[in-house]
Amino acid sequence: MRNSLFLLAVVLGGCAVIKPVALPGGQQGYALSKCGDMAGCFRKAESVCGGRYNVIYQGTETTSTVTNGYGGDRREYTLTVTCPDKK
Repeated sequence: MRNSLFLLAVVLGGCAVIKPVALPGGQQGYALSKCGDMAGCFRKAESVCGGRYNVIYQGTETTSTVTNGYGGDRREYTLTVTCPDKK
């Protein structure tokens, strides 16, 4: 299982964290986080599921940072999905 997740992370690139999660009702899902944009999360979900997926949760978190006196906001996108065709 760990080797599969590592390979999955390498194939998808290094911009997101992909974690298998147990959902209520015993379903297996995947939590995708630290996506650069929501479209990136959707592409990753498609890759993880091998095509179709169902969105369980999607969200955006905004954090403010100050570096060398300059401030800015950073958005991180998250998505939790199930894969109906994955057994």
